[in-house]
Parts: sequence; C-alpha cells; structure tokens
Amino acid sequence: MDRTEMETDFQHHFGTDDSAVDGKGRLPLSKKKREWLADGFRFMKGDLGVLTIYPEWSFQKKKNWVMSFDEHNEGRQLYQSMVLGSAEGPFVADGEGRVVIPSSLRRDVPLDGALILRGVGEYIEVWPLTEYEKWKTDRENYNRAWRDSVRESIRMMKADSVPGMNN
Repeated sequence: MDRTEMETDFQHHFGTDDSAVDGKGRLPLSKKKREWLADGFRFMKGDLGVLTIYPEWSFQKKKNWVMSFDEHNEGRQLYQSMVLGSAEGPFVADGEGRVVIPSSLRRDVPLDGALILRGVGEYIEVWPLTEYEKWKTDRENYNRAWRDSVRESIRMMKADSVPGMNN
C-alpha cells in the first residue's frame, strides 16, 4: 500500500504506552509508534493543550485545512499562532527509538516524570501522568481556558469563511 492509499485509509493509530523523558530531553517511542511515525513527524501543542505528535501526513492535512482559509481570517490567524505556531519538525526517531523534544515545547508543556503516550487516531497525545489523571477525572473542564480559545478560533475560522471554498 503506498502513502496515498494509506492517507485515504488514514492508518489510524490507537494504543497507550508508558514512557518518560530522559535528562537530555529524549522521548523513547515504542516499536509500534516508531513504525507508525517512520515517514517523519512533528511535535506541537494540541487542541487539549498537551504535547501531540503528528505523523507528517496528518500534520500536512491539518495545516492545509487551516491554510485553506483566507490569510486575513482572524480565526485562522489565532489558530495558526496558538497551535500550528508551536509545531516543530519534521523529526525521525534515532536508532534507539528516541527523539529529542524541542526545548521550546518542553518549556510550554511540562513533561516531568512518568508519561502516557496515547494514540488517538491521527496523532499521539503525550500526557504527564498527573495531568492525565486530572483529565480522566474531569474531561469536560480540563485545561478549559486553552480549549475554549482553540474552539473559538475554529468557530471564527468557519464563520468568516468565503462561501463555496473548500474549508
């Protein structure tokens, strides 16, 4: 199956792994996740406000959707700044299955201690265990201010779109 066929199929990834960032900022990835990300990937702060890992094809899909809106669209500008603007990469894992998380993202999204890596379809969420437990306890209100800002930027993007455009 070539990449075009896989994109149509989306090759969704599901599954949860335990992990931890080492003292050099490296995140070890399981063999299954490395294989899924083998064509390259990007890190960014996701819509929930946690670190996310997007395979390159999925990141390009998300970026192309956002960029399909007019460059003067305020919602697009907000979303670009908040989410796409945090993207770093593309990366590939080293020979031992590790990748260095950029320091800019380690500052913005704390990753101390035990981590949970959750494949949730088209991307992987990277949760500090303590944050993951908070989210499980109160999913509706977890990181509410960030999520509301992201949701509002998407609403504005769609509301300000030009009829007939593919967005």
